[in-house]
Amino acid sequence: MDWWPTFARLAGVEPPPHIWKDNKGKPIVFDGIDNSDYVLGKAPSKRDDMFYFYDQSFGAVRVKDYKFLFTAKDPWLGPSQPLTSAPAVYNLLWDPAEQYDILFNGAAPTLAPTNSPGKFAGPNHGWTVGGYLTPRLYPFFEEMAKYPNIPSKVKGGLYFVIPPENRP
Repeated sequence: MDWWPTFARLAGVEPPPHIWKDNKGKPIVFDGIDNSDYVLGKAPSKRDDMFYFYDQSFGAVRVKDYKFLFTAKDPWLGPSQPLTSAPAVYNLLWDPAEQYDILFNGAAPTLAPTNSPGKFAGPNHGWTVGGYLTPRLYPFFEEMAKYPNIPSKVKGGLYFVIPPENRP
């Protein structure tokens, strides 16, 4: 999240660079950006994308007004289902309730009162995959492969088993 580098800058502290080293020389990735000028009303936000994770699983990417959903998840603790063939794409400005997947000719939700499981609701927005998603998705996962997260195991409620290398 962008709070840490933003609040650091507002407090007069220089936020660390994107890739930094810990005391043992291991790399640390700071994926937040300094958005203090936006908070102070001096400039537009520097962030136009956001990666969503459910627990520790990849779920979606938002770029500008578009959300690319890769994992469908029932509310909060419900089950999740990966979308294997293609992501669902929503324009959150036009469709904040995420009811119309606009990737393939804007199929209407199947719960809509109609005789057809889907109906045309707008143009095909497949161009968003190459124009918005791909330029962000590949570098993100290349960085994840180069600097993987240290796995944690949930142990009852909100408590985590902290791996020895992360203990103070």
